[in-house]
Amino acid sequence: MAFNVRVFGYSGVQQVEQDHPKQFTADTVFTPTEPCLWSQVISVAEGTGAESHTSVIATVPDPTKFICVEVPPGKAIRYEVQPQGPTGGGVRTAGNASRSLSGFATLPWGRGYALSMVDAVFYP
Repeated sequence: MAFNVRVFGYSGVQQVEQDHPKQFTADTVFTPTEPCLWSQVISVAEGTGAESHTSVIATVPDPTKFICVEVPPGKAIRYEVQPQGPTGGGVRTAGNASRSLSGFATLPWGRGYALSMVDAVFYP
């Protein structure tokens, strides 16, 4: 079995328009610039140590600055962000020493980056 992790790439954030002229401007709210540049659904093997990777270059040059990662309810992954790509020098394999993620997270991203992940159940 497997579960799907959704990854969305964004070029930046934008300020939400303030409709009230007396609104305190330090209370600015920022949100990802929509629409996202790209999105991907990554299948993560459930209950195994099999690694899954995503590496997306949807546009050249790739203006992606951060990604939003959505893990399904009740699931968790262990992950590594690979600035050097999945095969570059110093690549860390996602595993027991990796950070855990469930729910939703925003992670830094850049050209050539990769995200490797495994089912966290395999590495409690």
